[in-house]
Amino acid sequence: MATDVTPTAELALDPTAQGAGNQPVQPDYEKQTTEWQKRFTGLQGKYQQEQDRWKATQATIATELDTAKSELARWQADKKLTDDALSTLQSRYDTDITELDIMRARTSRLDLLVKEFPELLPLESKGALPDGVEAEELRPKLTALREALGQRTVAVAAGATPPSPGGSPASTTDELQKLANEATTKGDLLAANKYWDEYFALVHTK
Repeated sequence: MATDVTPTAELALDPTAQGAGNQPVQPDYEKQTTEWQKRFTGLQGKYQQEQDRWKATQATIATELDTAKSELARWQADKKLTDDALSTLQSRYDTDITELDIMRARTSRLDLLVKEFPELLPLESKGALPDGVEAEELRPKLTALREALGQRTVAVAAGATPPSPGGSPASTTDELQKLANEATTKGDLLAANKYWDEYFALVHTK
């Protein structure tokens, strides 16, 4: 008996016929492309948002930095003014303290002269007394000078003429007084007495 194979051949050629599900399915590239485009568009939007936010943050930081720099410059300028003012005040303070110490020393010296050696005050105005401001240091010097000059001063005040030692190159009262002052300042009382004798003798003869 003959076999008819025609229908079978037709079924094999028809992709919609039974058994066609075993054939590979063609991917839907258009659909996938659309989905990827949607995803990319969404990501691009988020990226743009993040970039805008970053730019805004950067601008804020830059503004704050400029403000901080301005504040720093102003603070440095104020500090310089304050330092200059403080330096000026410190200088004035140091000067005032120095002047105050000098005034205290002079007052202490004059107080000692007025209370204990008033007869030597004329010599103080001429700068003929020994240096020193401390009473413990100055008192012995003034005592020795007063004892050395006491008798001669009293004699001249009474009108007597002290003997002139001679030998001094000085010929005027100013020169003798200068030499006496210098000798007194150096502590050379013998020389000072000599010049004062000549001084009083020369004053008495005028």
